[in-house]
Amino acid sequence: MVDIGNFASSSFDIFDINLVQKEVDGGSVSVDQIDEAAGNKPNAKSIVISGLKQDTFDYFVKKYGQQFEAISFWKNKLVEDLSLLGTLKEIQFESLLEEKRHVQLK
Repeated sequence: MVDIGNFASSSFDIFDINLVQKEVDGGSVSVDQIDEAAGNKPNAKSIVISGLKQDTFDYFVKKYGQQFEAISFWKNKLVEDLSLLGTLKEIQFESLLEEKRHVQLK
């Protein structure tokens, strides 16, 4: 179980997986990058991720979302529908930072 108190820090080093892209705008993360990072660490309980578009966000949540107790979404400006987050039953910490286009949180 993760200690959610740890995630009050702004450091990405506290996450088991860091998929923050180097580009200032958050960059773009691919399905292959998600598979490589999350698929190779099945025991990881926390992740910070940037550069998701709607299709890669949906893929990530459906395929790997249940694995994590703590997820920080950082600069995923092209994600509008966050409704799949409601399917994550084990999540204890969720952070949405610089997500400007979200219109649906159902």
